[in-house]
Amino acid sequence: MQTKELKEIIEELKNKNVKKVLIQIAEGLKPKLKEICDFFASNNIEAIAWVQPTYGACDVRDDEALRFGCEAIIHIAHADFGVKSKVPIYYVHYILEPKELKIDEELYKIKHKKIGIVTSLQYIKYVDIVEKKLKDLGFEVYKAKTLEYEAQILGCNISAAKVIEDKVDAFLVISEGTFYPLALILNTEKPIYFLDLEKQEIKDIS
Repeated sequence: MQTKELKEIIEELKNKNVKKVLIQIAEGLKPKLKEICDFFASNNIEAIAWVQPTYGACDVRDDEALRFGCEAIIHIAHADFGVKSKVPIYYVHYILEPKELKIDEELYKIKHKKIGIVTSLQYIKYVDIVEKKLKDLGFEVYKAKTLEYEAQILGCNISAAKVIEDKVDAFLVISEGTFYPLALILNTEKPIYFLDLEKQEIKDIS
């Protein structure tokens, strides 16, 4: 997982003579923790892996970082939205490259005309692909930008959905788990469709 963003952070840490960091990572990327820690070690920076769940960019383990003697936190697969910390935080977005979507038949499961699209940070590059497929079938598609990327939501911030709620008949959430769809179910009155990227299925989970 030697992304350009991560390499740039390594260079900045070296310039600041940082020798030890705490790694926090989204749950789905936990299998890459050893690879990431090894990458830091190969650049003479000790990496402490935080293996307990990380619930988002707001879940910052700065007290623990200080306890372990870390000089910075590397927050992987989350985006900065202004959380204050006792140690510097470096955010690695880790946006996934889209895989081929074979969902044309699945789209017919959507029984509403005006669709709002939202997703989490990792799947941002899927938004335009899904939007085009929907428009090709005659759907009206709505998106909003209230965080760093258009259509991006957090578990604790679905403002990109709320600002278009009055314009849409239903929402389509692009993800690989039900965490984000559930956030919309709990906070909107609209029907919710879930595009499960892992199974390449669309489900009405209203």
